[in-house]
Amino acid sequence: MINRFSVATSISASLASLWLGFAISVPPAIAADLVWTQVQSPISRNGAAVAYDSKRGVVVAFGGVQGDVNNLRDTWEWDGAAWHLRATDGPAARGYAAMAYDSQRGVMVLFGGAGNSYLADTWEWNGTSWTKRAIGGPAARWHHSMAFDSTRNVIVLFGGSTTFFDNFGDTWEFDGSVWTLRTLTGPASRADSPLAFDSARGICVLFGGSTAGSRHSDTWEYDGASWNQRTVPSPSARSAHAMAFDPLRRVTVLNGGIVNAGQSPNQTWEWNGSSWTLALSTGPSRTNHSLAFDQSRGVCVLFGGSAVLNALGSTYERTDAGPWTPKDGLIPDASASHALAFDAGRNAIVMHGGRNNAVTSLNEAWQREGQNWSPLPSGPSARELHELAYDADRGACVLFGGRSGSTALGDTWEFQMGSWTRRATTGPSARHSFAMAFDPLRHQSILFGGSAPVTPQSDTWGWDGLSWTRVATAGPSARSGARAAFDNARGEIVLFGGFSGATYFSDTWIWNGATWINASTTGPAARAYTSLTFDPTRNAIVMFGGQSSTGALLNDLWEWNGLSWVQINIPGPSGRSRHRIAFDPRIQRTVLFGGTGPVSGQTETWELGAPCSPRGITLQPQPSLACSGIPLRVSLDVAGFLRNEFEWQWSDNPDSNWRPVEEGFSEPADSQPFEALGSEARSLLIRPRWPRRGTVWLRCEILNDCGAFQSDAVPILLAPVDLTCDGIVDMADFVVFAGEYDLMLCAASAMLPQCPADFNLDTVVDDADWLLFVQAYNEFGSARSAPIAKPPRRNASGTPATQKR
Repeated sequence: MINRFSVATSISASLASLWLGFAISVPPAIAADLVWTQVQSPISRNGAAVAYDSKRGVVVAFGGVQGDVNNLRDTWEWDGAAWHLRATDGPAARGYAAMAYDSQRGVMVLFGGAGNSYLADTWEWNGTSWTKRAIGGPAARWHHSMAFDSTRNVIVLFGGSTTFFDNFGDTWEFDGSVWTLRTLTGPASRADSPLAFDSARGICVLFGGSTAGSRHSDTWEYDGASWNQRTVPSPSARSAHAMAFDPLRRVTVLNGGIVNAGQSPNQTWEWNGSSWTLALSTGPSRTNHSLAFDQSRGVCVLFGGSAVLNALGSTYERTDAGPWTPKDGLIPDASASHALAFDAGRNAIVMHGGRNNAVTSLNEAWQREGQNWSPLPSGPSARELHELAYDADRGACVLFGGRSGSTALGDTWEFQMGSWTRRATTGPSARHSFAMAFDPLRHQSILFGGSAPVTPQSDTWGWDGLSWTRVATAGPSARSGARAAFDNARGEIVLFGGFSGATYFSDTWIWNGATWINASTTGPAARAYTSLTFDPTRNAIVMFGGQSSTGALLNDLWEWNGLSWVQINIPGPSGRSRHRIAFDPRIQRTVLFGGTGPVSGQTETWELGAPCSPRGITLQPQPSLACSGIPLRVSLDVAGFLRNEFEWQWSDNPDSNWRPVEEGFSEPADSQPFEALGSEARSLLIRPRWPRRGTVWLRCEILNDCGAFQSDAVPILLAPVDLTCDGIVDMADFVVFAGEYDLMLCAASAMLPQCPADFNLDTVVDDADWLLFVQAYNEFGSARSAPIAKPPRRNASGTPATQKR
């Protein structure tokens, strides 16, 4: 069954044969219908609680901290293909809680963490909802660790902390009913020391951690009665690493952590019960992340964490002793001030640079195909507040300027055919925070304004692929932080806002290829660092957010129709500036990434489009006829998306037992009663196969970026002996059959290399087919003068001696 993510669609379907058919239609989505949808991928975070649910075969993640201060309370599940948001309620928002899966009772158990205060509550997740357990237990804490001991069917909890100097060294067990303090002896009091249960030996394994900032490199094992230190060569001292037990290879896997200067945090170590082995020196480099072993797929799953104070939302997997492989959920590190454009040549959004939450300029390049981010080759140096514009004439993304630290840049780069090329170092003066858009009518990328390096500018430049030319000296007043987009419906560039020192602007300007025209001074409030794009499905410029003159971060949505601005009041992303939006025609949606939010930089992705709903897909109830003579064409007209996937299905019962339509020939022994062509296409051809006749049901499951849904089922009447396709079996059908019988050959078919009269599929029309036709003709034929009995006698050459009509 197809399963995917969400946007919206409007579907109409029609069924028709050559002469008999029917059609259904669904009205298109209302133009005013728009929704923001956050793409189903967890936002970047540290300190999430993660464990594997062996009953349902998913990795579960709860909460964590975004940007070190924004506590989260969302529950996600990873099925190996995608993350799915399961709940936004339950435990209060928190980070650095601990969670383990109780396989005996089939529930996730979560304890503690810190939100507005240190917590000591116990919660259980059953795959559908959270339940708080009204029980006592350990003191409030965070940065502790838990693992499920499947030998004794208890959750084991160790250590943790409250303040930097207040560490715990106690060991507790939870049997599903009560918490019990087991021991106060063992490893020294510490935090950030993960536990993993070695099910092969029935032992909980602990390594490292920190006590008041002092990191450990000791290995301990807990057997349910006492802790035992294993004095062996070990990984370097570290804390905030992640561990999980791999039962297939019987090793405990350790990755990353906070280590001493000069040591590599991307190391992966393995403990086999007697010694540590350095397995990998490459892979994810991070701290405060999580590991869980997915037994159903035999992979170790790594999620989240941080690198140089920058929260991460990426997911990696490792199979056997192989390398770490990035999976869905990989997202750019940039959070604000990046450059972004849709590259029609790659059919993907291209992004470059920006800054991360550590306020570090980046030189990373990424692309987004569908909903998946993936890295591109890096080229231009690290920078932020620069611009990208896609030159459709040459199939190149044009990048100019920006800022690295306090240094303004003035170089021009192009991304074309998968690589970056520096094209110029002369042209506009070095600057950042300017506006830029490609004008396909004048074949130029147009640049306006910006700060060079701190003084606002008012000049307009054009790049033709070879050189920059100053194309205007008059127009909008000098400003930084304005944004522009090309209006395809009206053939002009639209520019809005920006600021000049203490003045923020709310004016709208039009570039017609020769001059700037002040089009409006009313509409959205004054702002800078907003973002604009053209939406061809609405023939309007879309604008979202920005920073107001008071410093407020805005989350309002506007459209420019060529004459005026119209506000669209719908819920969506939080207020932000220095984000980017671009329209992706592949999914027919406006895509937003990043921005500076109320707490820190944002790394989530949003999509703006019509609401996701199949909205009354219906088919008229009368049956359509599938005969042998002419194949029946069944087709769907899916409006509103450029990318669709189809799976045709059939059943004898419209309420159950749906099976995919098999492509091509259908042998007599097969259950499918028809031949088919186009089982995964918009249009399906079917022809019935003898001896099956009567009614079957067809439907199509459609997948696009709105998700997966099905058309209503329609009845199809199979009539394999109705060779003329007129709805009845009569002498006209006999005439067709007798003609092919006379030739003993298969006539040309419109669909498959078989002939309608070859009922037993032996490639010739002979007496066996005659008997089958007679059986059907006498059973439900009509409009005939007398029954047909025997086939005509053939002469020595095999042709009929006489022809009976």
